Amino acid sequence: MKNKSATTADLTDDKHDHDVDLQNDEFDGDDEAEDDLNQEEDFDEESSEMLFVLESIYESVADMLTEDVHPFMVQSSLLTNWMQTVIMNCDKDEDFFLKQIEKIPELLPVLIQQIQTIEAELPDAVDEPMDAEAKGHFIEMKKMINDLSARDLSESDSEQQTQLVEKRTAELFEAFDKANAHPLDVEAAFLYYWVHFVAMEHDFSEAKFEKLTYYWSDVFEKMAIFIRSSMGIDDAF
Repeated sequence: MKNKSATTADLTDDKHDHDVDLQNDEFDGDDEAEDDLNQEEDFDEESSEMLFVLESIYESVADMLTEDVHPFMVQSSLLTNWMQTVIMNCDKDEDFFLKQIEKIPELLPVLIQQIQTIEAELPDAVDEPMDAEAKGHFIEMKKMINDLSARDLSESDSEQQTQLVEKRTAELFEAFDKANAHPLDVEAAFLYYWVHFVAMEHDFSEAKFEKLTYYWSDVFEKMAIFIRSSMGIDDAF
């Protein structure tokens, strides 16, 4: 995964607003026009990179659910992958990661409570509702999760599904490394889909979930700071 100084952690579709701003700008000369065009190209590149990361994780999650992997395992994998990416982004080693994984049972309810607190503090106003594709993903995934959660999981099934989850996880990180994906994009995307599961498990209304996605930049930043603090990482995010 590449290491550059900035990325787009906002998962909302603000490309249109960006293009409109460019069209409305008064150019003072060729240099300014060229700078703005370069900025637009950078924005398009970053948006494309983020979309690749998001779609890769979504497809992996959907595949696992299609193969009857229990939603608890998928959710746990997303949480673990998010924490692992945070730790990698903060240059912590594997021993530190393993110690944090041991703390997940006590950390999990705190993280869920933090998501609920952030949602409650966000403005209720959402200028643009969730787009049809994102809403379709959410509805489709929620139905699959509800159906699978009702099934019993034998010890043999658990072992097989654990292996499958580990395989899918390895494939994701390999794909991100190969694509030179930005570390913060990966961190944001794992968190984004983990929040999906939290919203479904705790029966968030569509309005609440729309708030979380619409104000995603704020959600991601607050959670990025919170998880680092919870793990005792002195990292200026």
